[in-house]
Parts: sequence; structure tokens; C-alpha cells
Amino acid sequence: SEGPVDRTGVSVTSGLLPKLREMMLDFQFLIENFLKDYKEGLKMKYYKVIGEEASFRDKEDLAMQTQQRQEALMEIPRGLTEFHLVLLDTAVLVVAQEEKMNDIEKNVAKGCAYINGGTNGLFCAEQMKKKRRIWAWCVVSFVLVLLFAWLISI
Repeated sequence: SEGPVDRTGVSVTSGLLPKLREMMLDFQFLIENFLKDYKEGLKMKYYKVIGEEASFRDKEDLAMQTQQRQEALMEIPRGLTEFHLVLLDTAVLVVAQEEKMNDIEKNVAKGCAYINGGTNGLFCAEQMKKKRRIWAWCVVSFVLVLLFAWLISI
């Protein structure tokens, strides 16, 4: 039987995991757009500053500078990718924790059932004990009546 905690956990996780996946895809798209815009920006800046298309030598210098900047920029997506992986690992851990919570809830429910069964067993035992006492008193009373009748008849 599903408890309210189980249903809430499933509902929250079901709602958040697709949203997390969507955010991760948007994040990847943002990284790609960032790199594309940066390259376009470099071309436009060179044309603005110089006012003409770059010569071969200028292109080489620009290529070296761009290469250095691009290496530095490549560190950013790597770091962001690592961060993305950490977030995905966290999502997996959240799902695993939810499963453990479900197991804990099931075990608590089983424990409650055992305790209720034990309580019912103790109640039945107490009722039987009371019945035995009543029967014992009846037997003792009957024996005393018989003994008293026998003593009177002597």
C-alpha cells in the first residue's frame, strides 16, 4: 500500500526530473550559442577596429590569439560539463534516496502490522485468562458446595 509520503515523493520526483533534463538541454544549448557568438564577435571586432578584412599575417596573429582565448574558453565548457554531470549524479542520488525512503516506509508499515498483531494477541490472552479464572472459581465453588453438603450429611 502506498502511503502519502510515497505518493508525494513519486509526484515531486516525477515532476522535477523532466524539468531538470529540460534545464540541462537548455544549458547545453546556451554553451553552444555562447561559443558561436564569441567567434562572431571576434570577427566583428577585428573588422570594426581595423576597418578592413584581415591580411594573412593579421589572420595568423588573430588565429594565435583566438587559439589562446579558445583554450581558455574551452575550460569553461569543461567546467560547466563537469557541473552538469554533478547535477545529473545528484538527480540519480535523489531517485535512489526516494527508493530507500519507500523501503523505509514499507518496513515501518510492516512493523505497525506486527505490533497490531501482537497487541491483538495480548488482548485475546488476557480474555482467556479472565475466563479461566471464572471457571476456576466455579469449580472451586462447586467442590466447596459438594464438600459442605457431604459434611452436613454426616
